Amino acid sequence: MILAVDTETTGTDYWHGCRPFLITMCDGQHNYHFQGTVDPYDRGSITYTQEDKKEIQRLLDEAQVLLFHNSKFDLHMLEEYGFKINHLWPKIQDTIIAHHCLSSGESHALKYLAFKYMDYDNKDEELLEVAVKQARISNKDFDIARAGHHTFPGLSAGERIKWWKMDYWLCPEECITYGLSDVERTWGLWSIFYAALTDLDLIHQYKVRMQLVQIAYKMEKVGYHIYTEDIKDEIAYLKDLQEGLIVQIRKETGLVGDFDPNKPEHLSRFLFNVLELTPTQFTEARGTPSLAKGAIEELIRENETVKALQLFQRYKIAGTQIGYLNSYLKWTCANDRIHSNVFITGTRETRQAYRDPNLQNIDKRLRHLFGPDNGYVWLDFDLVNIELRIWVYQVGNKELVAAFNKGESVHLLIAKQLYPTEYAACEASNTPFNKRYKDTLYQWVKNGNFAIIYGATERKADETYRLKGAYSLIAKRFPEVPAYTTSVIQEMWDNFEEYHWPHVTCLGGYKLDVPTDEPFVACNYKIQGSAGWIIGEAMVNVTKDPMYLSSNAKLIQQVHDSLVIEVKEENHSQELVDSIKKSIEAAGLKYIPTCEASYEIIKNTQVPF
Repeated sequence: MILAVDTETTGTDYWHGCRPFLITMCDGQHNYHFQGTVDPYDRGSITYTQEDKKEIQRLLDEAQVLLFHNSKFDLHMLEEYGFKINHLWPKIQDTIIAHHCLSSGESHALKYLAFKYMDYDNKDEELLEVAVKQARISNKDFDIARAGHHTFPGLSAGERIKWWKMDYWLCPEECITYGLSDVERTWGLWSIFYAALTDLDLIHQYKVRMQLVQIAYKMEKVGYHIYTEDIKDEIAYLKDLQEGLIVQIRKETGLVGDFDPNKPEHLSRFLFNVLELTPTQFTEARGTPSLAKGAIEELIRENETVKALQLFQRYKIAGTQIGYLNSYLKWTCANDRIHSNVFITGTRETRQAYRDPNLQNIDKRLRHLFGPDNGYVWLDFDLVNIELRIWVYQVGNKELVAAFNKGESVHLLIAKQLYPTEYAACEASNTPFNKRYKDTLYQWVKNGNFAIIYGATERKADETYRLKGAYSLIAKRFPEVPAYTTSVIQEMWDNFEEYHWPHVTCLGGYKLDVPTDEPFVACNYKIQGSAGWIIGEAMVNVTKDPMYLSSNAKLIQQVHDSLVIEVKEENHSQELVDSIKKSIEAAGLKYIPTCEASYEIIKNTQVPF
């Protein structure tokens, strides 16, 4: 039996008490629905009959194939309610993962896909929306969804949340129709997608990505530990810092009266009346000086010598950090861990994405507030220069390849080509070029190199290098570089002509859509897609590593090209580190001649009471 399964829930945050109130199933011939009773005054309290619970578990156990659209979400909900799911993984299939393999750049929304591929209309959702919105108005004394509710504390009113979507339980009849329609959609899409995966020889790529779903599921369950009290102290420190900066701004400018930089009228007066700055952008509606983020950033860049403006910038940075820290606290569970959602198909490439909250963009100035709990250490591994490494081997220039094979710096090799005089002076004085020009020439070279890797035009590359003629100099010394860029773009056009599918193929055989109106991103997708594929295989390798398994280590985070692994101090050893390092490097060595993983051991820095 091939069984499609879906859950309707009282919210999306299962870590804080949201639970399934409706479970629907479809086997292609029969539909099933099981409805729990929600306490209208305590939405977290849901009960099913014992008969229904047994039947749900029986159907899950006896199905040969279990289909989901976003399996990770539904499985978390089922497990949090009490159903046994660990033994189900070998037979789970996911139409989101399948569709990303087939069309990475397209929407993966279930109703969109069902309408496109099956002509299945979406009126059930429209009818449910109307009913739920009316029910929310008519039952304001019920425990309805709202900002600040304890079952989704991380969501705020300012995030434009569609709160009505978390109150489907108010309209059980309409919701049953909606839920059954979704499992019918999922069941139908799977047969279409599986046939396409087979025809395009993408079954292997799909299976590897499905392994990542289970890995991400386990990562989410473990969570990412934070130092809650330290975060509270940091917030207090940043608020004090802001107050001090306001005092300095007043002293620097002679500013009098109320001044709250977060109020548009105060900020406008400060920038354009007190500091007398020239606006860089104007609003379309009124033609007044713009206070948008980009406009403020441009003002700061163009007025680097204005001290009061630099003080204001520090104020804004502190405010942004306070916002992040408050958000982290809201998402934190009682065990001082954040359980972010990991999205395997979260990007147009093969990169994963984090949400609720995003733990892939933690401010480096706040990283000290995250770390292992008492009795644990973190092993932070990084695939060294993996994107640059992939690019060099694909470009095939002998000099660039030789640099990597010898463990030398490709960035320095290109810097020597662009800045021969400065480079020679550094050599004569025995001063490393990358140290003397760390924040200027060397950084600009790195930025320019990555711009080329991602398919930049000659004009854009020169702008990024901050050197006119830089691209021409590189093309002259390394002619394979522009030839590679051209060949990748041509690959996309050839695939468009032959298959009516504009795409490039990454290492590992994964195919990524390329928009025809932006052909230059083909290089970006091919390189980032290959790097994402390798880090994905590294995750699979790590979770099968014998030392990893015997030490009961846990993979807890993936950020770009790095993996963070948590292990008890008593199980931590150099043998474990070496084994995991080898497993990670093996993922790259499968496709390129060299692959290096560096690592850092992070210990608990908290002072015990």
